[in-house]
Amino acid sequence: MRVSRVLVCLFIALFAVNAFADAARTWVSGTGDDVNPCTFTAPCRTFAGAYVKTMVGGQISVKDVGTFGPLTIGKSITIEGGGEFASLQFSSGSAITIDFTSNDGAGNVVVLRGLKIFSTSGSGYGVFVKGTVPTHVHVIDTTFTRTSTAVSMFPGAAGSSLSVENVEASSLELAGFLIGPPAGTPLKLTMNNVRVSQSAPYSPWAGVRVYANTTGTISSSSFRNGFHGIAVDSANVRLNVVRTTLSDNFGSGLQHNTAGITTVLDGCSIFNNATGISNAGGTVIGFTNNAVLNNQQDIAGNPVQSLTAK
Repeated sequence: MRVSRVLVCLFIALFAVNAFADAARTWVSGTGDDVNPCTFTAPCRTFAGAYVKTMVGGQISVKDVGTFGPLTIGKSITIEGGGEFASLQFSSGSAITIDFTSNDGAGNVVVLRGLKIFSTSGSGYGVFVKGTVPTHVHVIDTTFTRTSTAVSMFPGAAGSSLSVENVEASSLELAGFLIGPPAGTPLKLTMNNVRVSQSAPYSPWAGVRVYANTTGTISSSSFRNGFHGIAVDSANVRLNVVRTTLSDNFGSGLQHNTAGITTVLDGCSIFNNATGISNAGGTVIGFTNNAVLNNQQDIAGNPVQSLTAK
């Protein structure tokens, strides 16, 4: 009898632990409550409420329309907006802060998909990345409106990466994307179908501003109606810009701010800027399938090194 009671108690204890264990997938809803277990039938109300109940490497999904932010992330996770965009409205700080201070065993990977991020004050970061270990961020099918920046990527460790796909950012207080990794293994940057319009119309801001130690490719994108389209600050930055439009900027379509920078242009259109390409001592390599026309000054500084069209 005594053994039976012990077994029953153990069973109850294990059931209680499992009942409150982190789930691989949790849910949020505009009508949910953070006291819920964040299941599909009993969703939470905020991303923060679901985050603490989601396992490392797990996923938070949006069940229906609502406003679910802000959120601080320090473990691998996927935030999935689903068929309906999930809104994160905020007035200061950041809508999403990514801050890894240790390796979590799942790669330190954050995927943000299908979100609508909006600042009610016209300031604050959409996504702000810091931390002390390599961090890998994917932003997909997401819009940013009235934020200071869409994504500010300043990881505290080398070897991080940023992938951006099908993203639109508009009416920005400062810039679209700010990227400033530390020395060491370069940050890997991939941007495809990214559209930034109406970033700050004064120096030094840009649709994309890369401060240091980055290699990558920007393709099928547009950066317009800001000060610079793309600006590069450091000689240890290597970018390939493919089938991308840099237009109607108050400064340069492409701005090199120091010697030693190398940028390759392939099939790009650079129109209606104050300066099409400003190349202060760096290297711009361009195939003959690029068009640099109708700028107040098409090219300033070193000429573009032309290559035969493919």
